[in-house]
Amino acid sequence: MTFNLRANHNENGRHVAGNANGRAGEAVAQKGERLMRSGMAVVFAGILALTVVVAGLSIAATAKQYQFTGTVTEVDAKSYLLRVDKGGDVWEFSTVGVDLKAKRGDKVTVYYEMIAKKVEKK
Repeated sequence: MTFNLRANHNENGRHVAGNANGRAGEAVAQKGERLMRSGMAVVFAGILALTVVVAGLSIAATAKQYQFTGTVTEVDAKSYLLRVDKGGDVWEFSTVGVDLKAKRGDKVTVYYEMIAKKVEKK
């Protein structure tokens, strides 16, 4: 078994990277390309993970929505108030910012969110 331990030199006598067949720099270039590709994969994976985390947080931050169906017992446009009766259980809703077309006796479904205005420690 023989080994070619010949060093690679350029025309000025300086050592250059490469193999014994005179392909100076080819191995180094291939290694650099592999490193660049793996680096790009890491960056892409990081961006993808960050996107998933941000999307998950934005979904979790929204208030849960509920609905209540019943018969309108009172509509007060001046005070933005709507009262809805469902089997004797009367709920009162604020209608600020809602285009309200319901009148007394109409069957309606109210879609709402529970939002705390203030929390006091007791």
